[in-house]
Amino acid sequence: MKKSQRVLLFDKTKGAFRYGVSLMAISALMLPCGSLWAAATPEVSPNNHQTTQQEITITGFVKDQNGLPLQGASVLVKGTHKGTLTGSSGEFTIKVPGEQSVLVISSVGKKTQEITVGSQTSVTIQLEEGAGNLDQVVVVAFGKQQKNLITSSIAVVDNKAMQDRPVSNLTSALQGQVPGLNIVSNSGQPGATPTINIRGVGSLNSETNPLVIIDGIPGSLSMINPSDVSSVSVLKDASASSLYGARAANGVILITTKHAKVGKANINYSGYVGVQNPTELFQEANAYNYANAYNTALMMDAINRNKPDLDPSKKVFTEDELNAWKSGQVPSTDWRDALFSQNGVTQSHNLNISGGLSNDNIAIRNNLSMGYFQEKGNIVHTNYDRVTLRDNAGIDLGNFGIDLGLALTYTNQKAPTSAAVGDLYAITSAINRQRPVDLIKDENGDWVITATNDTRNPVRQAEEGGLDQKKIYNVIANIKLHYDLTKDLVINFTNSANYLSTDRDQFKNTLEWSNGTTTGPNSSTKESYSTMHYMQQLDLNFDKHYGDHHIKAIIGGQQEYEKYKYLSAYRRDFVNNSSGSLQLGSSDGQNNSSVDWDWGLIGAFARINYDYKSKYLLELNAREDGSSRLTPNAHWDFFPSASAGWRISQEDFFQPMRHIFSELKLRGSYGVLGNQNIVGAVSDDNNAKYYPYQAIVGATTDPAYWGQLYYVFGGNIITPMSVVQDPNNTFTWERTSITDIALEGSMLNNALNFSVGYYNKTTRGMLMTKTVSAVNGAKNYVANIGKMSNAGIEISLGLNKINPEGISYSLNGNVSHAVNKLLDLGGEQLAPTSTRAQVVGHPNNAYYLYQADGLITKEDFQDPNFTLLTGQTYGDQKIVDRNQDGKIDNADRILIDKTSTPTWLYGLNFDVSYHNVGIAGMVQGAAGGWLYLGSSTGYGFSSGYGITDWTIENSYDPINAPDNYNTRLPRVSVSNSINSTYPSTTYLFNASYVRLKNLRVYYSLPVNFIKKASMTSARIYVSGQNLYTWSKLPRALGIDPEISSPTAGYPLLKTYSFGIDVTF
Repeated sequence: MKKSQRVLLFDKTKGAFRYGVSLMAISALMLPCGSLWAAATPEVSPNNHQTTQQEITITGFVKDQNGLPLQGASVLVKGTHKGTLTGSSGEFTIKVPGEQSVLVISSVGKKTQEITVGSQTSVTIQLEEGAGNLDQVVVVAFGKQQKNLITSSIAVVDNKAMQDRPVSNLTSALQGQVPGLNIVSNSGQPGATPTINIRGVGSLNSETNPLVIIDGIPGSLSMINPSDVSSVSVLKDASASSLYGARAANGVILITTKHAKVGKANINYSGYVGVQNPTELFQEANAYNYANAYNTALMMDAINRNKPDLDPSKKVFTEDELNAWKSGQVPSTDWRDALFSQNGVTQSHNLNISGGLSNDNIAIRNNLSMGYFQEKGNIVHTNYDRVTLRDNAGIDLGNFGIDLGLALTYTNQKAPTSAAVGDLYAITSAINRQRPVDLIKDENGDWVITATNDTRNPVRQAEEGGLDQKKIYNVIANIKLHYDLTKDLVINFTNSANYLSTDRDQFKNTLEWSNGTTTGPNSSTKESYSTMHYMQQLDLNFDKHYGDHHIKAIIGGQQEYEKYKYLSAYRRDFVNNSSGSLQLGSSDGQNNSSVDWDWGLIGAFARINYDYKSKYLLELNAREDGSSRLTPNAHWDFFPSASAGWRISQEDFFQPMRHIFSELKLRGSYGVLGNQNIVGAVSDDNNAKYYPYQAIVGATTDPAYWGQLYYVFGGNIITPMSVVQDPNNTFTWERTSITDIALEGSMLNNALNFSVGYYNKTTRGMLMTKTVSAVNGAKNYVANIGKMSNAGIEISLGLNKINPEGISYSLNGNVSHAVNKLLDLGGEQLAPTSTRAQVVGHPNNAYYLYQADGLITKEDFQDPNFTLLTGQTYGDQKIVDRNQDGKIDNADRILIDKTSTPTWLYGLNFDVSYHNVGIAGMVQGAAGGWLYLGSSTGYGFSSGYGITDWTIENSYDPINAPDNYNTRLPRVSVSNSINSTYPSTTYLFNASYVRLKNLRVYYSLPVNFIKKASMTSARIYVSGQNLYTWSKLPRALGIDPEISSPTAGYPLLKTYSFGIDVTF
C-alpha cells in the first residue's frame, strides 16, 4: 500500500479510534472512584470478620441423585477464591474460615447447592439433575448467562460430544451437532478444513463464514486443537450476535478452551492411533468393459441417416485384446487405486496439566496443554502435522483479577504438485482421463507416457512431479484485567494480539521420459504472507437483584486493527531438481510481487437484561460500528436487536402440568447485523476490497495484450499511467435482519429436553457488481442492490437418563430445514454458468438445465421430419424444444428449484453404558441437495474421460438391447458432444444421505484398580469415523455425496482408531 493510502486510511479511522480511546479513558477514571466506593462499603468484603476466626477442616463426599460418586465437582467457599475439586470417589477436603462459611457445590448438568458449615466437620452432598440443563451457565457474547434466562438462539456443544473422535479439526467435530449449522467435508486431504455456514449463505459476493471467537479473541477453527476445547456456543440470531456488530452477519461461534479450577493439580494424557482409507473411490470400468464400450461408442459415432447400422470396422480394440483382458491374461490397470496406494495413518497425543492454589482471597490457577497431531495420507507426499501449546493462567487477588492466555500453533502441510499437470486437485482429476488398457509402467519399469494425455501420467506426477509445502505459524496472546468496583459492578479490560504467518514453498520438477521427451521446466515459487491482528476492549458489567427484579447490563468499546503482508518470488530452469534456492534459477522469466493492506474497525456496544421473578425476560442489545473499509460518508452504522422470553412453567396456572413439563419457555427476537466484507464482488483487487473510496492511479494495462502497456518517447520506454480505480462512495454495509421464535423446555422430570424454532434471515443492500454500459465510458462498481432470504425451522430433542442399576443412556438429535431465495438483484441479469443460474424468485445457484424427454429412437432417427442436432443419433437424449421455435438453444433451458445445498440437515448422538462399559456414536446426514454428474456418469469417453461400469450398464446399448430406450442414460460416445453441450435433467442426481459418522466402544477402568495406579480416571476405547453411508446416489459409482467434485479432489476418509484417556 502506498504512503498516501496509509495517510488516507489513518485520516479515516483516527476519529473513530479517538472516540474509542475517549470511551476507555472515561471508564478508566471510574477505577479509583470504584476503589473508594469499595473501601467505604463494608459489604464488599463479607469475609473480613472471619479472618480472625479459627479455620475448620471440612471433609465430605459429593454424589449424584442415584448415590454414585461425582468426580470433578467444584467445592468453593462462597465469597472467596478458595476451593477444591472432588476426587474419583467424590471425596474432598477443604478448610473454611468459620462456622458461618457457606460451601457452594456445583457440577456440569447438576443443580448447584449451597450449605452452611455450622458445626459440621463432615458432609455428604447429593446433587440433583439440572432442569434439562436449562439452568447451566452458557457462554454468550462478552459474558455468561444462565441458560433458562436466555432469550436468544444459542446452541451449546460441550467437549463430551467431541470426545474420543479421531477428527483432525474442530469443524469436523461440530458437524451434525447443531441445528442450522451446515458443515460440508468436501475433501479428505490431510489438513483440509470443511466449509461452514450458519442458517444458509446470506450474500452473493461477501464473505459468508461465521465469526470465530476463541476465549474472547477472533481466531480460526483450523488453528485450534479440538482437545483444548471445553465448550462451543453457536450464536445464530441477531440478538445473540448483536454485540459483535459488523462481523456477525453470518453468525458467531464462541469457543471456550479449558481453564483450571482451584484444587489439586491434575495431569491428563489422551491419545489415539488409527488407520485411514477412502470412504469411496470412483469406480471406473476394467480394461475389458472399457474397451468393449469404447468399440461400441466408435461404431455409434460413425452412423448417420444414410448409414444407420453399426460398422464393425470402426472398432480399435481387437477380439484377441478383449479376450486377453477378459481372461486376466493381460492385467487391467486401476489408476485410482495406484494413486491412493498408501495406507493412511493418523495419530494424536495430548497432555494437559491443570490445577490451582487458594488462600483466603488469593487464588492462582493454570492450565497448560500440549498437543501433537499427524496425518499421513493415502497419496504419496500428502502429510499434515500440527503442534499446539496453550496456557491459560489466572490470578485473583481480592477484588482484582488477571487472566493470561498464550496459544502457539504450528502446522506443516505437504502435497504433490507437477509442472505438467498442476496441484493435487489437478492430479486427482487427471486420473479420470486415464485408460485401464494403458500401463502405468512398462515391462522395463519405465514410466509410461499415457495415450490419452501424453506425459500426464498422474501416478508419476504424484510421486516425482514435485512438492508443495505450506507451513503456518500462529501466536495468540491476550491479557484480561478485571476489577470488582462493587459486588454488583465489574470493569474488564482485554488486550490481544493474533499473529498468523504462512510460508509456502513449491518446487515443480523437470521429468524425463523413456522416449526422450522432457516435461517442465522445473520451477520454484516461494510465498510468504502474514497477518497481524490487534484487539482492545474495555467494558463495564452490572448485575444486581432488586427484590423480584433482576438487572444485568454491559457497556463497552472495542477496536480492532489488522495488517496483511504478502511477498512472492518465482524462478525456473534450475540446474537440477534439488536446487531450491531462487538464486540458482535462471533470471529469464523470473517474477515477484507483493501486497500490503490494513484495515481498522471500532465499535461501542451495550446490552441490558431484565427479568422479573425469573419468569418474564427481556434483553436489549445495540452496537455502533465504524469501518475503514467503507466510504467516510457511510462508514458508521447502528445495529440494534431485542429479545424477550416467557417461562410459562413458572406461572401458577401451569403448576398442574409441572409433573409433565419441568420447564417450558417461549422466546422471540429481532435484530439487524452488518457486513462490510466485499471479497467476491471485486475478485482479487485489494484496492477495491480495502480502499474502494479512493481514486488510485497506476500503470495502464490491457487484458487484450495480457498485461502492462508501454510506449516509446525520445528513444526511451515509458510506462503510461492512468486511473485504475475510480472512487466508489456509493456502497455501505450489507444489513441482515433476523427474526427468531422458539419454544423450548424439558419434560418427564428433566429427562427429556426439546426446542422447536423458526427463523427468517433477510439480507438487504447485498453487495453486488453494478454493470455500467460501455457507452458511458465508466467502469463497473460495487453497490448495495441485492436482497436474499433464508428461512427455516430448527428442532432439537434430547433424552438423558441414569438408573440406579448403573445403566445410563442418552439420545440427542436435531433436524433443520432451510429455504433460500433471491429476492432482488438490482436489475442485474447475471450470466448463467453451464448448469446453474441466479434468478430472482428462485434459490441461489439453482440448476438451469435443458429438459430431457427420453431417448431418440431409431424410428425417430430415420424420420426425415424429425430435427436432429449436429452429431445426434438414436440413443441420444431427446431435448425438449420448450418455446417450440424449431431450434434448441439457451431459451429452452429451464430453472429448477434445486441446488447442491441440502435443505434438510440432521444429526443424532447416542451413548449407552452399563457401569464401566459403553457404546456411543453419531449419525449425521443431509437431504434436499442435488449433484449434477455429467462428466461423472453420462459423458462417456467425451473429452478423454474414462467410464464406469454403472454408466455402461445404465446407458443405451445398441447391441444387446437395441429396442430398450428406457435406460437412465443415453448412449456413450467418443466424439459426440451432445450430452456436454446440452446439459440436461438426465444428469441431475439426488445426493441425500445418512452417514454413520462415528461409533465407539469404551471401557472405564475400575476405581479400585486406578487408585492402586495413582490415577483418578482411565478410559480405553476403539473408534470408527465415517464408517458407512446410505446415499441416494448409485453406490456402484463410488461417489461420496459430500465431495464437491466426484471425479476430482481427495475423497473423505474412513478411520479406525484405538485410544486411551488417563488422568493422574
